[in-house]
Amino acid sequence: MIVAAPTIKKVFSSILILIGRLSQRRGIPVLLYHSVDSTGSVVSITPEEFRAQMAYLNATGYKTISLTDFLGYLHSGTVPREQMVVLTFDDGLKNNYTEAFPILREYGFAATIFLATDYIDRVCSWEKHDSIPRFPLLSWDEIREMSDYGIDFESHTCSHPYLNRLTRKEMRNELLGSKMVIETALNKPVTFFCHPYGNSSRETQESALECGYVGAFGGLDYGLTNTKENLYDLTRVGTQRFTSLEDFKAGLLGTYDFYITLRWLMAMLLNKGDKDKKFMKRGEYLKIR
Repeated sequence: MIVAAPTIKKVFSSILILIGRLSQRRGIPVLLYHSVDSTGSVVSITPEEFRAQMAYLNATGYKTISLTDFLGYLHSGTVPREQMVVLTFDDGLKNNYTEAFPILREYGFAATIFLATDYIDRVCSWEKHDSIPRFPLLSWDEIREMSDYGIDFESHTCSHPYLNRLTRKEMRNELLGSKMVIETALNKPVTFFCHPYGNSSRETQESALECGYVGAFGGLDYGLTNTKENLYDLTRVGTQRFTSLEDFKAGLLGTYDFYITLRWLMAMLLNKGDKDKKFMKRGEYLKIR
């Protein structure tokens, strides 16, 4: 009897859930979303999947907290007794308003959206995967409405570039420019930064510090490994790779990363004749998944 691949993965995720509950890995998960739509792109999750995930958080007693509160727990080194989670969205796509926002309001959840400010009220025409359409982005009216509700808006640069392709001056202009635009428009401080494409390095992290950010999300090694020692290379749990609610549950527990590591190791073995793929870094593998 041949078992379908999705069924095998579902069983594997159920095992990861059990491991997570038994090991009681400590840490507040920071969930990463981009687009809530039905196109099937590499950065998309369907509205139905998003609702199911938020319903699970609500049913199991999770409380959403801000990045400022999250940072406070990292600095103190304590883990709250309550189940807490941080919801984040990269890019500032319009479907964050039309699809995700009504669901967030329904459950009383907070979230943070990282804006690429040059593209506000335009379409995403930056360098991207072929599967990603030219999604429209949020308008300032939509951003202000969400901000008034309690959604936080932080920096994702101005033009969504690969930062490591820029000079140090260009890098600072991207980080400072987007910060200034959002602060001026919303009259609120912008204190967190997110690297486009996960394109993080020592230089980009130093620039974030120099530009007045108190924390930054870095590369693509997703997990619950955050401490006050890596405030400018913080990690998240990438929800677009989940194919079932079991995957989501394992992600919250910090064990879905085991599956990603296993996939990477298998890719290395299966492509051992291809030098470029054989020595591909784990973060680079994650970028193309």
